[in-house]
Amino acid sequence: GGPRFSKDGSKMYFAKGNIYEYDFISKTTKELTDSEAYELNGFDISPNGDKVIFTSPGLKRDDYSTDNLYAINLDGSDCKQITFFTSGGNSMGAAGASRPRWSPDGQKIVFNGPDVPNRFSADAIYIIKPDGTDMNKIIGKDKLPGAKDPSWSSDSKRIVFSGWDVIETP
Repeated sequence: GGPRFSKDGSKMYFAKGNIYEYDFISKTTKELTDSEAYELNGFDISPNGDKVIFTSPGLKRDDYSTDNLYAINLDGSDCKQITFFTSGGNSMGAAGASRPRWSPDGQKIVFNGPDVPNRFSADAIYIIKPDGTDMNKIIGKDKLPGAKDPSWSSDSKRIVFSGWDVIETP
């Protein structure tokens, strides 16, 4: 995801290997995550402005790393992994979590993830609570191939996304 404003508009959050906070008043930049540890691949700010959700292969990277969701406080403390996708030893790696988005009410997170474990394509959409509980796949390639870019309605009751369908030609 692109840059995000804080709830009050006084700060901006952006990613460039890490997540940074830029304070428009003090004109200072603060690093919230450590690229040595996390190698950031996408993020979103919670609606109440106290947490960041991001995707990363995490601390134990190897040739088979898979991105997972992590939540961290905006002050950079209390980082917790909330999904646990694995590559299953697939030599090409495997798709994990991507494109996380908080619901406007802050109760859930929607994200792309693998439709089938240990595969290289994140073409399913999942919902999970911010504490990592109640993860559910809401659509996969059996219903709509290539489901991507989920986004919430302002009342947190609907999700829209893009996708494609395969059409066989004679």
